[in-house]
Amino acid sequence: MLQTISLLLCLGLGIGLVRGWNEAISYRNSTFPCEAACVSDQPCFPTSWGPVATLTRAITAECQYVIYTVALGKREVTHLHPAGEFWGGKPCSIFLLSNNSKFAETHNLESGSIFRNWLIIVVKDEPFAQQYGSPRRAAKIVKFAPHYFLHPNVKYAIFIDAKLQAMVHPESVIRAHMEQHGNVILAAVKHPKTYSFQHELTRIARSYFEYNKTGLQEMLFKKPNIK
Repeated sequence: MLQTISLLLCLGLGIGLVRGWNEAISYRNSTFPCEAACVSDQPCFPTSWGPVATLTRAITAECQYVIYTVALGKREVTHLHPAGEFWGGKPCSIFLLSNNSKFAETHNLESGSIFRNWLIIVVKDEPFAQQYGSPRRAAKIVKFAPHYFLHPNVKYAIFIDAKLQAMVHPESVIRAHMEQHGNVILAAVKHPKTYSFQHELTRIARSYFEYNKTGLQEMLFKKPNIK
């Protein structure tokens, strides 16, 4: 089971340790992607991440630690920093890459390819524009719901922005910021343009409603005894 999630986001300002979900994500009348596992009285909506998650969970079954990243869209990746040989040959450095990526086309990458020590998983991201508003927003689910994408055997997971490079062994980060705090469930580098994780997920839900306005109007504006 994932005991700790580390989100290493671009333009980080500092590391904070969270000792519990003091503010649970709970929007009782909102609809969220099923992958987000948010609490709501409304049904969640499934997305195209399902088949990808099935594959990544199977791949990471032999991993205790995982470092992973995601890049969706045609121009999201122009180069890819190599991952270190961290895991003794195990497929525990995962890169989720768009099938529309020019980078993938240039380097003939497909699911199962090993490129600069990353195991490549090619993602068909065309449906994400409707499901999430944009592939970029769809990528946030990978950051916020590692339990959905990684096997329960994975004890610690580190997300790193696709534009960054891990300069130290991930286990060093885990020992320094997580293992010594037995009940810590999250270590995060704050993104300066984001208020909170709840804010990110709310934006995704809002994008979904824009493509399903009828359902939104019925939920918010339908009054009893009014025709």
